[in-house]
Amino acid sequence: MKTIELQVNDKIAEKISKLDPASRRLLSKKIEDFVSEESNFMQNVRKMQREAKKNGLTQEILNDILKDV
Repeated sequence: MKTIELQVNDKIAEKISKLDPASRRLLSKKIEDFVSEESNFMQNVRKMQREAKKNGLTQEILNDILKDV
């Protein structure tokens, strides 16, 4: 496990500094989950972009489809 530094406002920093060890572990887990989900989300977006491009979907076609929504 590695320690990192995040910038937060003073109020949040104070609250985090007062957390008990179990709450700190929970916060750490939530951050891990958030980053993992975001990473997976972006991987899925890139995969869909490649598939769309491979199937001939251009930005112009997409814009045309979206203007009708």
